[in-house]
Amino acid sequence: MIRSAGRDPLRGDVVTEAFPYAALPGYQNWRSAVSANPDRDGIDPQGPVKFRLASTARIASAGSCFAQRLAVRLRELGLGYAIAEPGGEPLSARYGNVYTSRQLLQLLERALGRFDPLERAWTAPDGYLDPFRPGIEDGTFASVAAVEENRAAHLAAVRSLFASVDAFLFTLGLTEVWVDRRDGAAFPVCPGRGRGVFDPGRYAFVNLGVDDVQADLERFIALFGEINPAGKIVLTVSPVPMAATMVPTHVVRASLYSKSVLKVAAENVAARHAHVDYFAAYDTVMQNLGGEQLFADRQPTDEIADRVVRFFVRDYFGDAVASRTAVQPAHAAAPRNGERPCDEDVLLDLIAAGDARRGEQAVSALRAGGGAAVEQIAHPVPLYFLGDSNTLIFKDRVFSVPGSPAPYLGRTMHTPGLGAFDLCDADGNLNFIVLSRLVGEHLLIADGNGSWRAYARIGTQALNFVQDAEGRVRRDPPILLFCGVFDWLLFFQEIGGREVGSEAPDAVGFDAAVTIAARYLEPLERGLLLLRSYGLRNVCLHSIQPPSPDDEAFRNAFFPCTARARYQTVRLMNHLLRGVCERTGTPFVDLWPLVTGADGMVDSRYCFDPVHLNLDAALLTIEVLVETLRARSAAETEVTEPAPAANEANEANEEASTMIDDVANPAELRLGPGWHPLERDRDEMFRWAGDDALLYAPVFAAVDHRLLLEVEPGPGVGSQPFALEVYDGAGALLGTFTVRGRETLDLVLAASLPVMHRLRLHVVGGGARTPGDERVLNYRAFRITLTPQRVDVLSSVDGFRVGAGWYPLEEYGGSTFRWVNDNASIEVSSRAAELALEVEPGPGVGKQPFTLKAIHASGDVLASFVVSARERVVVPLRPDEPLPYVIRLRVEGGGRATLGDSRMLNFRAFQAR
Repeated sequence: MIRSAGRDPLRGDVVTEAFPYAALPGYQNWRSAVSANPDRDGIDPQGPVKFRLASTARIASAGSCFAQRLAVRLRELGLGYAIAEPGGEPLSARYGNVYTSRQLLQLLERALGRFDPLERAWTAPDGYLDPFRPGIEDGTFASVAAVEENRAAHLAAVRSLFASVDAFLFTLGLTEVWVDRRDGAAFPVCPGRGRGVFDPGRYAFVNLGVDDVQADLERFIALFGEINPAGKIVLTVSPVPMAATMVPTHVVRASLYSKSVLKVAAENVAARHAHVDYFAAYDTVMQNLGGEQLFADRQPTDEIADRVVRFFVRDYFGDAVASRTAVQPAHAAAPRNGERPCDEDVLLDLIAAGDARRGEQAVSALRAGGGAAVEQIAHPVPLYFLGDSNTLIFKDRVFSVPGSPAPYLGRTMHTPGLGAFDLCDADGNLNFIVLSRLVGEHLLIADGNGSWRAYARIGTQALNFVQDAEGRVRRDPPILLFCGVFDWLLFFQEIGGREVGSEAPDAVGFDAAVTIAARYLEPLERGLLLLRSYGLRNVCLHSIQPPSPDDEAFRNAFFPCTARARYQTVRLMNHLLRGVCERTGTPFVDLWPLVTGADGMVDSRYCFDPVHLNLDAALLTIEVLVETLRARSAAETEVTEPAPAANEANEANEEASTMIDDVANPAELRLGPGWHPLERDRDEMFRWAGDDALLYAPVFAAVDHRLLLEVEPGPGVGSQPFALEVYDGAGALLGTFTVRGRETLDLVLAASLPVMHRLRLHVVGGGARTPGDERVLNYRAFRITLTPQRVDVLSSVDGFRVGAGWYPLEEYGGSTFRWVNDNASIEVSSRAAELALEVEPGPGVGKQPFTLKAIHASGDVLASFVVSARERVVVPLRPDEPLPYVIRLRVEGGGRATLGDSRMLNFRAFQAR
């Protein structure tokens, strides 16, 4: 440090003073670096770089639109620019623009198999797009399978690229990003306007802060180092202003904020790593020391871009390489050497065009006879919801159902307070408000004879762009009618909020309750027949929602009663509603099996208030509705079952009916031919079955399901033990049971995609006739239930049992898991060589990568893992160890509190398959 001589004014003696700024290099002093430099345009704000690159170094790049311009000019200089995937030029692979740190991190995680997003494809006017690179050349695919096949090849190329380059240049562009609410997957663009369909319930806007960007970059650097320990990384920030902002402020202010966050985060991260540097591209442009024009519209001029490249090459490769070729600026408006349109510019075009342009295209296509093709792919299928306040949850929401080619749009026809007895008046006229809703939505039109008919024509032009639940062109859109909660409340109030048919001293008799309830529903039956006569074939009826089991909440909203009374009366009303549907040919959409637990009460996860369900339940409603319509469509085209004997024709030709245990069974299945009408023996209900009774079991989740049948031999088998065989729809034998008396048969339906299982129950050696009864009464069934199996993360059958540190089994989003604290114990009573688990970081570790150690009771570490995302870990065991013994799962750096939850949720564990 330089010391300067001076005289102390108090003592008068000469001293030397250490002054920190005295020895600064010239580039750190404004006067020497800027004021004294006559070439303002040639001022390079970089300063010294951390490392130099050889002229033969293999470089890859990714990033925002500005990254494309840098890539083009680096290639023009003849440097070793890597192209791992042809067709991605000028970038190194076909990943398109990568604007955010979150996209970059997830790109590498996906390439390494550490992250598998739930979003598979987006619809486009002429096919399907990859949601994570919708703007790539030739990026429209004919099918979702084609998207995934191309994506797999792309990620393999990315993995190879990152593992082999000498240096990777990443240009950060934005902090604003749209993510999938389900798993946090980040997209390069906002879905919608021909690039998928925007669904506010599925996609969320996120504006990353400095901490977020730094965490993403740190994680990327760590993963990059795993596969390329010697690779260098250069971070830079794009100077291109953002096209539009979701933040409610001026776009200029939002853009400067975004760039500032990115610069600070990149500088901070680079300062912590010797092999990571920050290059001042943003600084070079924005300093504007010469007062020149910087931008042509949003893009930096070619002169500015060339200057950035010149500085980059000189700083990292030296003057000799920089002087190889003089980069000649081109006209700013002309893209060079394959530069592709920027997604942000496309966004501005979409905003400017708006929906009006698309509407004009749809109209012109309709006039040309091609409207169906445009609507079928580019727009969601409308699903209409008619009725009381239960319809409001669907209003203007877009839903996506696995296996469906198009998303669904909820169109709500809210009719406040609509009850079943209001649907049709005593004179046989449709409720005026309901009629006005249907006419207003162009579902009904006057027929010219004083009545109404389905809206199927405009003059002489057929209305051929209305779609069914599969996206196919039809003229009968699905309508789901909610018409029951108000009726049930009135009925329940009329019987004094009491139980039905139970041993309670003030209970209402079953027959009396049925008579009262049926009075409420009779106008509904007439109304459904009337709608069908108008040509509305796809009107479906929704079951009454399960009420809250919370007595206090229900009392505060309505009147005091017990949960048992509420549930008895709702299930009775739903039983009668199903009968109305059977008589009128109306599909019955029943949500009870999916939103209630083993105790028959509604799961609190689906409650909104005492009589309304929430959005999660609405998503299930869409799935059930679509599956119901699919099953109906399949039944209409399926070959008719062989005709039964004449005396059984009436019963066997019934459409799907219901097996209900009115007390304990919330799950309801559909019965086909071969079953006789419901009967009652004292307080028990049952149905007799013939030789080959059909059972339809709807499955809505890809997990094993358990089918329980409580049966008893009948006169058709001489009331003796008999063999019952169960076949699936393809004729495969699923199981054989010997029924000796009244007993419960247990059959597991293996996990599959959502499907309607068609089961045939064949009696071996049955069919004997009963004197005085021409029916075949092989056996009678008292109870049939179908429930999804909850599979624990560790199976005692396999020799493992959870101990301390594990929280109860949970289900969410189709997955079953347990949250885990610290030092969670596992009792091993198996000679297995290893233990496999799927684990995922939780709030206790900030949902960040963490170290998980498996420790033997002796203190020995059996295995140590760095868990970054949901991934499979395998713990080696000691097969020779005396059984049982205990191992513990120890988390390093966990224990953070979770807002609103007293538990320590370090990670969650799933069953490894």
